[in-house]
Amino acid sequence: MHEFSIVNQAVEKIMQDALDRGAKKIQKVEILLGELSPLGKEQFEFWMKQILDSKGEIARDTEIEVKTVKKTKDCLLKRIHLET
Repeated sequence: MHEFSIVNQAVEKIMQDALDRGAKKIQKVEILLGELSPLGKEQFEFWMKQILDSKGEIARDTEIEVKTVKKTKDCLLKRIHLET
């Protein structure tokens, strides 16, 4: 469940940013995931989709793009595309 908590923290930041900016819909989320991260790309995408879909219409069916970054274990939110 460690994976769930990491992704859940990222989703909470995404949701807060979307709400702060008055978004009607989160269209796309771009994530940079370090190749040394304990999370695999597929795990990250799975949990991100599950958690976002559970947040209601604003986050349901959000496109998720995860790119792997070499030589790091960090997970960084690159960009959020919103419909305002």
